[in-house]
Amino acid sequence: MPLLDRPDATTTALVRERLSLAVMTLAREAPFYAAVLGGMRRLEVADLGGPAGVRVRGSRVELLVDPAQLMGLAEGVLPGLLEHEVLHVVLRHPARRGERDAIAAVAGTDRVFDLFNVACDLAVNDLIARPLPPGGLLPRMFGLPGGLSAEAYYDALVDARDASSWELAVKSPLPGDGAAMDSHGSWGDSEGEDGSAGRGTRRTRSARAGRARIGACGPRGAGACPPPPR
Repeated sequence: MPLLDRPDATTTALVRERLSLAVMTLAREAPFYAAVLGGMRRLEVADLGGPAGVRVRGSRVELLVDPAQLMGLAEGVLPGLLEHEVLHVVLRHPARRGERDAIAAVAGTDRVFDLFNVACDLAVNDLIARPLPPGGLLPRMFGLPGGLSAEAYYDALVDARDASSWELAVKSPLPGDGAAMDSHGSWGDSEGEDGSAGRGTRRTRSARAGRARIGACGPRGAGACPPPPR
């Protein structure tokens, strides 16, 4: 996830224009979100893992943008994407992971989800009425009710995961072929207000190790996987 040392000037101008238009939309319809965005430092990042993400560095909040992915989105979903990022910050999701490092394979696909990341997106997207980018997950897709906290969604997802195959059934097809609508990878780089490193780095490594274990389990549903971590 390297910063772009010399971003293309034309692309940068287009990205800034698209972001400015989205912020103006929020300023008219949801001034609070626009005010929070106005206090974020914006950085262009390559290979972010999604069109946008947030990172907290002490008292500073950064909005990370992958120009290539952002330019691939329709303008109509950008206000929803920015509202999504603001809500992660307002709800302090990067700091609330704790020991929640469970992962799950999505039944019928090759995707593996970090369940706390999914839980945070369910809690946030349930509050957003405007269109979301492809990959926007909603509680009903997993047969869950709206209005829950990230922690409550996490517990529900862990309970719904098959204990032997680590598979998580979905109630409706996932949008965007299961691709993420934003990146949470930068959460592991976040710091507390005292400058201490966030907990996400160790959790990210744990999730990667878990994905490797799932990959070594053989055919899904064969019961060859170890008991999932809680």
